[in-house]
Amino acid sequence: MMARWQSLPIRLRLFLSFGTVLALAMLLALYLQARTHSQARLDNLLHQELPAQVEGLAAHINLSLSQDLAISESLANSYFIERWVRDGLPQERQGEVTAYLTRLMTQLETELLFIAAQYQGQGYYFQLRNGEFLQRTIQPPGNDDDWYYRFTDSDAAYELNLDSDTFSPNDAFVYVNYRSALDAPNGRPLVVAGAGLDLSEMATLIEDFRLGDNGRASLLSPEGELLVRSGETVLSEEAAESLTDQASQHLLRGDQLQVNEIERDGQTLLMSTLWLPELQRYLMVEVDKEAYLSASRDRFLESSGIGLLILLVGLLVLYPLTGKLIHPLIDFQRQLKAITHSLDLSRRVSTDDKAELGDLANQTNELLERLSRAIAAVAKILKH
Repeated sequence: MMARWQSLPIRLRLFLSFGTVLALAMLLALYLQARTHSQARLDNLLHQELPAQVEGLAAHINLSLSQDLAISESLANSYFIERWVRDGLPQERQGEVTAYLTRLMTQLETELLFIAAQYQGQGYYFQLRNGEFLQRTIQPPGNDDDWYYRFTDSDAAYELNLDSDTFSPNDAFVYVNYRSALDAPNGRPLVVAGAGLDLSEMATLIEDFRLGDNGRASLLSPEGELLVRSGETVLSEEAAESLTDQASQHLLRGDQLQVNEIERDGQTLLMSTLWLPELQRYLMVEVDKEAYLSASRDRFLESSGIGLLILLVGLLVLYPLTGKLIHPLIDFQRQLKAITHSLDLSRRVSTDDKAELGDLANQTNELLERLSRAIAAVAKILKH
């Protein structure tokens, strides 16, 4: 191999050497740039972009709920409703109550409002829906109104729960259950009131969420059950359902924003969760790490293609440049060859090179001078 290399013209050897070094240097620079960019992109995702996206989405969700919560709280603590309950829930004032609730429904753009009131140890449930004021007594524990007892037995000021509508069992709503500050003589809140929420706007925020090409959002229950997700998720249906176990064990801890890395079905997922106290649910954003970083690899391949094009142009420039670099050597070779063929030792080689080739020309001329003197001396001796 070495003998074959040494048999190549110097110009070709220079060209191949320079070209190889140039190509390796360029590829190494591109690789280091891509690696640095990938790490910087990952760090930015973990410490800035992902937390910011989660908090931004949470802010939009909370904003969509803020009016519902405020009006539900004002309804539960309304002096007008409180006085109506204390007066014994008189039928003749239901028109005023209906008008009052209708105004609130217009503000909320909701389908229904409800009031659960305590009077003389008995619970009464009222609902305004589609302009109709419905009423019934609250059932004892162990029936459809268990939500009421669970909530009133707790210390929570409010809660959101998914429940079916007693008057329309086939319809399900997310209710805001808000308790009044006043209690009835039996120890239960005087009034529990709220709205059946239209969460389509919130669901749309989650379903339409995207982070890059593969980042998706989900809404989880406090137990880690998947409630709402983006239209296209990183995980398959089976993997998503199984993931809730991991989420409840590793992610759903405390109310602080967390970013975790999880291995699932050969995928490395970056997952961020945040507890939404207003919604009493977890917001989760998941990103496929490899798919996210593939953009950097694509960029590296694109840069490599551009780099190779630049390298090709450089090599086209380099080849004639190597010809100019070895031109003095070719000229020196031609002069020395002419002297060899003519055996004219009076001739001398000349070059404009002031470096190694110029020194070689001086030494060659000195050698020719010594040979010429030696031959002349020998010829003189032979004459005598």
